[in-house]
Amino acid sequence: MKPRIENCGEPLTDQKLATVEEKLKVAFPRSYRAFLLESNGGTPVPEYWQQRHALDCFHRVGGSNDGYNLLAEAKSMRDDIPPEMIPIATSASGDVICLVVDGPKTDQVYLWDHENAFDDDDDDEEEDVPEVEDEDYDDEEIAAADAEHNKALAEKAMQVLLKDGYSEKEAKNLVESMMSDDDDDDDEDNEEDDEEPDDWPGYPMMGLLADSFEEFINGFDEDTADAE
Repeated sequence: MKPRIENCGEPLTDQKLATVEEKLKVAFPRSYRAFLLESNGGTPVPEYWQQRHALDCFHRVGGSNDGYNLLAEAKSMRDDIPPEMIPIATSASGDVICLVVDGPKTDQVYLWDHENAFDDDDDDEEEDVPEVEDEDYDDEEIAAADAEHNKALAEKAMQVLLKDGYSEKEAKNLVESMMSDDDDDDDEDNEEDDEEPDDWPGYPMMGLLADSFEEFINGFDEDTADAE
């Protein structure tokens, strides 16, 4: 459902909105432009979007710089979000709702996850620490070392199984089965390590919420009793 908007900013005119677009060097998507002309930001009621995000406030044009000023927030987040986006709302948890205003994805709505953004900053700091590389070993030497290690493990397992009363054939079959399971586990681990592509390449903290602002603004929940 489309929410009721309270605590709106001062009413806007087409001329004033055009001035804002000029300052931001963007052209607002039609549905978002209509939203600003109708309400100029404010608090949505109900506040929950698809029982996932509680919105604190849509950013307003003009007024005090209280964290909900559209121009001020766009300037503040200039280095944190893709240049094709502007921040249009803030959630109660500190995340930011962003709107694409340029390029082929224009009108899509994304969530800037502040926790993931901070995690990326930590990763960047860790990247400054030089890593030790296996420059003294080629692939064949590494493979040979792995094979020797696996052989030693297999021999040790054979000894334990024979000591426990298994026949040589039974012990051999069990060891081969265990080594095969280990290889399968390694393959699964490698598959899990393959990261899914980002919703916005190069910005893992950006998650797609809606394909248009119209879809987003009509996605608020009438009943938020079960929302977290």
